[in-house]
Amino acid sequence: MPIVGANRSPRFQRGGALADQRAMYIEREADGALLAALEVGDYCLVFAPRQVGKSSLRVRAAEALRERGVNTAFVDLSAVGAEARAEDWYFSVTREIAASLGLAGEVSGFWDMLGERETPALQLRRFMAEVVLERVSGPVVVFVDETDVTLSLPFSRDDFFAAIRAMFNLRAEDEQWQRLSFCLFGVMTRDDLVEDWERTPFNIECTEIRLRDFSRREMEGFVPGLQAVEDQWGPAVVEAVLDAVHGWTAGHPALSQRLLAAVVDAGVEEGREQALVDELVAELFLERGRELDPVLGDTARRFGRDRSGDLLPRMLEIYERLLRGERVAANGRALGANGMQLLSRLRVAGLVGETEDGNLEVRSRIVAQVFDLEWTHSVATERLL
Repeated sequence: MPIVGANRSPRFQRGGALADQRAMYIEREADGALLAALEVGDYCLVFAPRQVGKSSLRVRAAEALRERGVNTAFVDLSAVGAEARAEDWYFSVTREIAASLGLAGEVSGFWDMLGERETPALQLRRFMAEVVLERVSGPVVVFVDETDVTLSLPFSRDDFFAAIRAMFNLRAEDEQWQRLSFCLFGVMTRDDLVEDWERTPFNIECTEIRLRDFSRREMEGFVPGLQAVEDQWGPAVVEAVLDAVHGWTAGHPALSQRLLAAVVDAGVEEGREQALVDELVAELFLERGRELDPVLGDTARRFGRDRSGDLLPRMLEIYERLLRGERVAANGRALGANGMQLLSRLRVAGLVGETEDGNLEVRSRIVAQVFDLEWTHSVATERLL
């Protein structure tokens, strides 16, 4: 039976950014690292799997920066879309940045003034120089979310990231550019920032932020959401629930919150904590997780899209070794050619984590059962069809 009084507890989030004021947010090392890097003007990359807290991290970093007098702008590339012409897409990106800084009225006139004499990417760069840095005093941080949308653009994404790279490089020539920094969020790897490898790579100095899953100790931050459980059964039952949940999710933020929400909804009894969590895991994730769960579904779709990729067989080989219990160093060099690229793609796909002693591991018990050896064999077979 559901826990009496559960509706008064802080709420577990079932997906997406934490918008509900009663939703719980657990700070991680990444929170402090990102804020510290942005405060000193670093360009930052936050590339990680879906629903691991990227958007919530961004929201809190932006709030903290504004409290410190830093101007922040935000553009969600998923809202801009991927179907537009290049000219329209860059105009929309520029307008979103400008609107965040109170400069929305400046975009159309500036864009019309340049006309078709310059490329859209150069128009964006000139707007940042001639409008943003001229009209806005103090440091400016531009948060760009859902950068993986650029992977589906009908035109090359290279010009967009080349424009960001150029703005960074201009810091060496004009100190005004030192006031501007970009922070990119997405489900992609650094290698994805370049489509045409004949062009200059995205080789600027960036701070790359790793979002790790919650440790068992960090999951104590979820205790307030289980207040009704504690009131009814005592703290030992709460700890048993958290043990059982972490045993399955290994601290994955979204899967942990969804599972804890289900525990509260279903109700738990002393002595049945593990049994209840096992039942809920089977229902929510194991039976049809690849089809119905957004986190697991994204991993499955990612391998579907990448079936023709040259790296896929080696990714599956490394992952199969982990499923069999082999030790694999979390070191790109140890993986041979393209090792860092392989490692980045496995992480972004949500399949692997890292042990404290520097080895790779299957990300969680849920991942191991949903994406088992039977699944890897089916992916490899379908790739050959």
